Amino acid sequence: MNANNGLFFSQVSQDPLTFQGDSSVEIVSSEAVLRGPEFQNALSGLDNIPLSLAFRTQVEQDLLQDDHRTLYRLNRPTVFVFTFPHGETRHFVISESGVLLEKDDYWLKYFSFIAKHSNEYRLNVSINKNDIISSEEDFVWCYDTANFSHFLVDALAPLAFFSQRFPDLKNLPIPQFSRTPSWQDEYMQVFGEKRFYLPPENALGKSAFVVFRPKSLMLPVITSTLSRTLAVREFVRGRWGNPETIRRVDRFPIYLTRNDHRAARVRNSKEIQGLVAHFGGFTVDPSRLNSQQKLQLFNLPGIFIAEGSGTTNFSVFSSEYSRQICLLDSASLLEPSFIRGGWPYYHFSSSKMCFLVGKDSKQLAGSPLSSCVYDLSDLKKIITELGF
Repeated sequence: MNANNGLFFSQVSQDPLTFQGDSSVEIVSSEAVLRGPEFQNALSGLDNIPLSLAFRTQVEQDLLQDDHRTLYRLNRPTVFVFTFPHGETRHFVISESGVLLEKDDYWLKYFSFIAKHSNEYRLNVSINKNDIISSEEDFVWCYDTANFSHFLVDALAPLAFFSQRFPDLKNLPIPQFSRTPSWQDEYMQVFGEKRFYLPPENALGKSAFVVFRPKSLMLPVITSTLSRTLAVREFVRGRWGNPETIRRVDRFPIYLTRNDHRAARVRNSKEIQGLVAHFGGFTVDPSRLNSQQKLQLFNLPGIFIAEGSGTTNFSVFSSEYSRQICLLDSASLLEPSFIRGGWPYYHFSSSKMCFLVGKDSKQLAGSPLSSCVYDLSDLKKIITELGF
């Protein structure tokens, strides 16, 4: 596909069979994911997640679908970059033959500029030549996101897995179309991952839509979220795992809360902090720590307590002897989008995670998020059971 002839794609796929006979896509490596003891252990933790019967069935079906790890080389692909008003970007990687490299078309309905015409999708946007960036270099792909869970699991995990098997990938730059958060630069350095490529300054902030046309793009894909989390956890533990046996009695509570808008999701946060202090624990704002300090913190034999995303974001770094208490908003359990997008991040460590569902859910003003009150007596009981 040539960006100058119109932005369109005929189908959405990450299936290697789709690209047989497509000269613009080379399958460098592809294999089915072997579901060993780690996978089975994660599967056994499904009972810990407080899902309704209907959602439980959906989760099981999604989990047991065929999975693969594939490294693609795309020759002259089109990368369509959409920049949101707050500065974060969303990318659409399209092969020369017009296949959008996505697992499915679930997210497409959320973008008003994407329309389906007969047997193809068309991006109804105005692109001029100043918005097209061409390069004769080879790149490796890492999805750009300011969300830590998506960065770690969706972007970094496939990169970490394939860079161990294909070390030359570390020599390729990553195309970057937004100002990366400082923590993201830190983690790239910690993981020893590659350099960033920044387009010319005049290509940033001038248009909501940019088209990037590199010589080639190496695209690492692991289709299952659970497999991605297990892959990055294996990588992390190989570097920072604690080899010493830790007794359960050594666990102590650590409450994770941030001094930003998300802290409002727990309305009785002060009371929880008091309970944690009563048990000899402490409260930490992870946003005030650098990457090395976070790695050290989560390698402690703690009982980590946090609202949903705060628990899962760093559980991949945690010691196998630690446990997590997830403060879960009851309203989220009624949302199919949460079940589809959120459950895998809980699921990979749910075998060592307890869930405490909040009460009296209320939507926060001007936000899609809600807040809850969490029962202190229930929380005290869980801490006691995990710590002694």
